[in-house]
Amino acid sequence: MAITAGLEGPHLGQDIDALLSKHAAKIAELRAAVGNDKLKEAQAIDTLLYDDIFLLRYVLTHKGDTKSATTALKSTLSYRIKNIALIFEAVNSGRAPLYEQLMKFQVTGPCDTSVGGWPVFCVRTGFCDIKGLMDTLSEEQVAMSMGISNEIFFRQCDQLTRKTRKLTKVINVVDLENYSVFMIDKRFFRAMGESSKFSARNYPQLLGKTVIINAPSYFRLLYRSVSVFMPKSFLEKQVLCSATSSKTSDISGCPFISKYGGASNFPKFLGGKSRCPDGLTLLDDRADALCQVTVPRKADHQIELEVPSSEAAEGPMEVKWAMMVQDYSVHISAKYKSGESSPLLSYRKVKAEDGLVTGVFEAARAGIIVVTFDNTYSMLRSKTVSYRFDLTI
Repeated sequence: MAITAGLEGPHLGQDIDALLSKHAAKIAELRAAVGNDKLKEAQAIDTLLYDDIFLLRYVLTHKGDTKSATTALKSTLSYRIKNIALIFEAVNSGRAPLYEQLMKFQVTGPCDTSVGGWPVFCVRTGFCDIKGLMDTLSEEQVAMSMGISNEIFFRQCDQLTRKTRKLTKVINVVDLENYSVFMIDKRFFRAMGESSKFSARNYPQLLGKTVIINAPSYFRLLYRSVSVFMPKSFLEKQVLCSATSSKTSDISGCPFISKYGGASNFPKFLGGKSRCPDGLTLLDDRADALCQVTVPRKADHQIELEVPSSEAAEGPMEVKWAMMVQDYSVHISAKYKSGESSPLLSYRKVKAEDGLVTGVFEAARAGIIVVTFDNTYSMLRSKTVSYRFDLTI
């Protein structure tokens, strides 16, 4: 993830060589307390450099408290040694574990730009499907994925630090446009809190600032709800932007952003001129977006899928499906419109608390497949279903 925009202007980061000189004694003290053998053990299996620049981040985070820094660093080294395969998988792919599942519900990702030399990560909170996410994955899974995703940025910031000789961190932009109190989900806040604690321990000096844009009138209430789950170090780095448009985001007026190069290199939804990265495209506008239908009470809804003939196909074709029910439950089944009477997808119930349910069934021949969403058993309630079907050869 190469970032060049913003490197030429005023730089947020402190001079790394000056910091190394100033804290040389504490760095040496930390190295001795942790032990060179432990550092060498980690270095032997990793490409990240466990040198004075790496140790400096712990010294700075723990404000020179060697005992506290030693505890955190030992914990980090143990974590890295134990999970190096998982770390490398994330670094090499550029994606955290469970990325595909998370991005079915999240509108978040790098902005492909920088401010004052610091990379920018954005979350379009009001356009995420938080409930769907937390119904699909556990709090532990969400926290783990978000935590390990910081490994990618940590290494990027480490490389930029060494290149620019400025201590480089990440700027988070949290866009609250379209956010509602009805979207508050304590499960997500708990997961985010655990992820923030994990990151504070394992990725010191990574978070530089969190710039909050389009804050609603009830932001103070929202902030109080979130803050109980967050570490103090996270809360201290919040910056409230003056941009509060209810219709369109524009971060260009933020004093913090404008001081370090402005927003011209930001995506258009933030008032810039750049294209919107894939991860920040709204869920309904993505190529793999789910379709949606409301099935009336005491009724069903059918969709037809055409399976084309293909001489190139070797064996049966596959139909990958995904389905989510907004509230309560709906039954799903699938069969050919004519010919075989046996179902391709047996009649089954999908409940709202199941989150996004996925599966695969085989289509052995060309023809029309009828998928039925059955709500005939519900005497009182219509049901909203989100779904997607993809045929693969």
